[in-house]
Amino acid sequence: VRNQNDALFDDKILIRRWDSIPNKFLEDIAEDVRARRTESNPEADLKEFTGTWRIVRVDIVRGDESRPSDRMGSLVETLAFGFQ
Repeated sequence: VRNQNDALFDDKILIRRWDSIPNKFLEDIAEDVRARRTESNPEADLKEFTGTWRIVRVDIVRGDESRPSDRMGSLVETLAFGFQ
């Protein structure tokens, strides 16, 4: 999780990552997250970030399909606060 304030734009960015998701479910989960478009009071690292945040990016990181122990991937969600 990364929370950054960009002094040039006065916007807040929150990046959250979910690990250990089976590769076969990654596309469907990413599609569901993108469809939400906003997140109210998101939580990350046991902290709540108040307000309505816009989902600006959803990335998929696939695990190595050739190794059974690595068939789990990750979903990375980027949220922005303060954008119009």
